[in-house]
Amino acid sequence: MRDSTFHAPPSRRSVITASIILLVLYAVLMVGGALSTRHGVMPTGDPAGQDFSNFYAASRLVRDGRAAEAYDLVAFNRAIVADHPGATATYFWAYPPPSSLLVAPLAYMPYGLAMTVWTVLGLSAFLFMAWSLYPSRLTLLAGAASPALFWDVWHHQLGGLTAALLAFGFYESAKRPLVAGASIGLLVIKPHLAVAAPFLLAAGRRWKQIFAAGATMIGVSAVSYLIFGPTMWAAFLSAAGRAREILESPGQLKALMPSIFVALQLLGAPTWLCWTAQGAAAVAAIIVGIWVWRATSDSGMRTASALAACALISPYTFAYDGTLTALAIAAYAGAAVRTPPRRALYGFLVLAWFLPLPAAALGTLYRIQIGWLAAVLVMVTVLATLPNVVEGRSHLSEAAA
Repeated sequence: MRDSTFHAPPSRRSVITASIILLVLYAVLMVGGALSTRHGVMPTGDPAGQDFSNFYAASRLVRDGRAAEAYDLVAFNRAIVADHPGATATYFWAYPPPSSLLVAPLAYMPYGLAMTVWTVLGLSAFLFMAWSLYPSRLTLLAGAASPALFWDVWHHQLGGLTAALLAFGFYESAKRPLVAGASIGLLVIKPHLAVAAPFLLAAGRRWKQIFAAGATMIGVSAVSYLIFGPTMWAAFLSAAGRAREILESPGQLKALMPSIFVALQLLGAPTWLCWTAQGAAAVAAIIVGIWVWRATSDSGMRTASALAACALISPYTFAYDGTLTALAIAAYAGAAVRTPPRRALYGFLVLAWFLPLPAAALGTLYRIQIGWLAAVLVMVTVLATLPNVVEGRSHLSEAAA
């Protein structure tokens, strides 16, 4: 007989209370940000909507037949300033050409409406996937209050959408391999987040899904090539090294970059050591993910480990990419209904869920980056629970026999 106290998750009341407090905090911050904006420009010199100004400027360049100019730093920032006179922050466009297919429709809407539609779509995709992983009204509340989702909405970024695509691809790999593979293939818009996918799918022998993912990536890339021509691809490849230059240089943005590379960089480690540690972490994340996928067929555990691995691999991640870890927690919670873990492990998940807020504060105030620990905590929790999952599966097999 199980000890319900020992295995009990956080109480319903504590989840509701914490979520409401955070949602009120987010509302205050959003209202404060809106009130501090003057003539479409924030006090920091960023355009209203911050990163969304990137997507909108790129969409206008596509509409005007100048898509390749998105990779020209001067031309791109000129397009942003045209929408937001007085903006002084510098932005750059590093997304592959297929991403221009995604943002192209935005140019046919006014800026405010386009930003609202963009943000609501990402938010809806994230919450829908969280519900799919763990169907509960508390899931929707905790998901909406997720600090990672707050950063995504604050920056009007792609975190909710990309995390939902990956989570769907991993979670539905057994039931709908072709559709799930296509979902992962759509990460051609941010491929550095899907590096772990082929290794884990191969470990699970999801060959149809691998084929569908590869075909989708090639197909979408081919469409972008036919529409935008070779000039845009050449411009993208020419500017591809810009992200690495920014990563290796100092900057305030590092407070919002929860990677092991940045964590060591902020501590003063040499660049070669940062890259070595990041590479070692990436290999370790893939190995652990493969082990989980080989050890269990539980879709929730597989999805949780896969999303955590994806969050750990790239050195170029931001706080809004923490949505990967947030959905990993939802996937684990769904699996934990079937195989409840020890109570202490729920503490790990609560900390991982909340970590994007204090991690950003520590990075800003003290140049200490701990955001990457969220994905590590999820991976540790999966590993600690896995023997129970395997044991439970063995008992079911014995009962059936």
